[in-house]
Amino acid sequence: MKPRAKKYLANKIPTKSNLLLTTTDGTNNSATCALVYSFQLIIINKPDSKFSILVDNNAGYKIWINPSEEYLFNDGLSLNFSHGSLVLSDNGGVMDSAVPVIDWRDLVK
Repeated sequence: MKPRAKKYLANKIPTKSNLLLTTTDGTNNSATCALVYSFQLIIINKPDSKFSILVDNNAGYKIWINPSEEYLFNDGLSLNFSHGSLVLSDNGGVMDSAVPVIDWRDLVK
């Protein structure tokens, strides 16, 4: 995670929080079939068993992805903050230039 993204998220998400990194239609049990993917970070209270892969990061968060979406994430995965938005990228380039942060902590206990 790039320093600007860490600073931006520090004001929104407590360290050691559980986050889901998923596609915007990641509520299904299989990967999407879109030409362009949109991603989102969802803050949750506790890990979700459908999201069983922990993403290594330098920000102290527990970021989880769904195994059915693992193929979407390549080497060099990073999150930056630019022009007022979170930007998800990997070694292949920008994956999503406007990643929202959604807080489900009050919805799911």
